[in-house]
Amino acid sequence: MRVLWLIGVLSSTGLALLSLPQLLRDAQQRRWAAWFLALFAIGNGLWLSQPWQIWGRIFATWIPSYLAFKGWRLLYSPHAQIKQLGFWRSLGFILWLGMELEPWELPRQPDLAWRKNLLIGALWLGLGLAIGLLAWWLPAPNTDLWLLWRCWLALVGLVIGLFFGVTRLYLALWQAFGWQVQPLFLQPIYARSVSEWWGKRWNLAVHTVLSLVFWQPLKPIIGWRWAAAVVFIASGLLHELLLSYPAAGGWGWPLGYFVVQIGATSLERLRSVRAWLRQSDRRQASWTLSWIIIPAPLLFRPELILGLFAEHLT
Repeated sequence: MRVLWLIGVLSSTGLALLSLPQLLRDAQQRRWAAWFLALFAIGNGLWLSQPWQIWGRIFATWIPSYLAFKGWRLLYSPHAQIKQLGFWRSLGFILWLGMELEPWELPRQPDLAWRKNLLIGALWLGLGLAIGLLAWWLPAPNTDLWLLWRCWLALVGLVIGLFFGVTRLYLALWQAFGWQVQPLFLQPIYARSVSEWWGKRWNLAVHTVLSLVFWQPLKPIIGWRWAAAVVFIASGLLHELLLSYPAAGGWGWPLGYFVVQIGATSLERLRSVRAWLRQSDRRQASWTLSWIIIPAPLLFRPELILGLFAEHLT
């Protein structure tokens, strides 16, 4: 019964996303509608999934959050821009994972890049599956620490396969039909600063919407530095919803991870640090990856990792 109710909530939210952005003209009304839809979808997901296990909770929070982001993107954009999209292009925008409207404003045209992206996606997916199989084939745990390590390995395989494999294959599918959509992850390994990692390379869909909803309105009021800090705090709270709630534990740690990112980006703005980093590309890469990877246990707590994989690896 709860599953059917949740499907009804998601369906009604999706239908609202196809109609309200086309109907509402007043900018203030559009923003109120965006927040109402977000709270409606996410709130029902939280309420309905309380007795569920971790994977059910992930389903009940990730999909409503995805629809909430689509609502913010559509309803925070000018009515005239959305009106030009029409029904079918708006539906395509909702189904595609990215948050950029530009590909849906352009005429469809053949793009042979889909073949390259198909190959890249298959390779990344294969790598993710290989890492996951390695975690599964390793000997059964004799200690809790060994089990946690295997679960970490499975998580790495899942992230690689899903974020770089499945999303790239989905990209290739849309490009094969002529839609000029772009990757969500732009080779983050080549980022030369923490700011570049989060602002230009990692999960650009989330960055686009958080910038639209928080950074752009707050920048003239509190300045771009504090507005950027608010974006990181909002991202931390989002990860509390998407990670801590499904795991039923580890509260506060994901937010702490993004507080660390605020500190890293603040250090990067110091003249002495910038001068030190510019001396070597390798130094810039090491700096960036250190700030991203070393605090990662704050983001992925044992409650989450063991909840996701422990019963499948024992």
